[in-house]
Amino acid sequence: MDQQTLKRLMRYDPLTGEFFWKTGAYKGKRAGCVSSTGYIKIVYKRKDYQAHRLAFLYVTGRMPVSDIDHMNCNRADNRWINLREVSRSVNAHNRAKENTNNKCGWAGVHQLRNKWVAQISLPNRSKQHLGVFNTAEEAHLTYLLAKEVYFGDH
Repeated sequence: MDQQTLKRLMRYDPLTGEFFWKTGAYKGKRAGCVSSTGYIKIVYKRKDYQAHRLAFLYVTGRMPVSDIDHMNCNRADNRWINLREVSRSVNAHNRAKENTNNKCGWAGVHQLRNKWVAQISLPNRSKQHLGVFNTAEEAHLTYLLAKEVYFGDH
């Protein structure tokens, strides 16, 4: 799909994030539905399109090369102000719930003997050591500060 075709078929409202059909049997009706993954899916000619990627195409004139991040973590919120093109790594750091699938239960923290180590994964896939702390809470706070520095405030 290209921008010209998209604009011929649909109207995008950047303030609400909704698409509306401009032609066919559904003219004037809202386009798309919520998929099982929580994203808005629009079907055209038996092909599925994610509405956030179409919103990017509609506004910028090109399909995104990498991921589109929903900054508020709501996958169905396709308002233009809520969308940004980011790397897969940055997008993975913007989650509604931190990955705490580790023994200590704190994101970015692991235990080393009787101390707590904070580290963060960077966009280039390297890990940055952030320090050694007396408590898991201190290590986690350091991780959160580093996350804001490297990936922005979510």
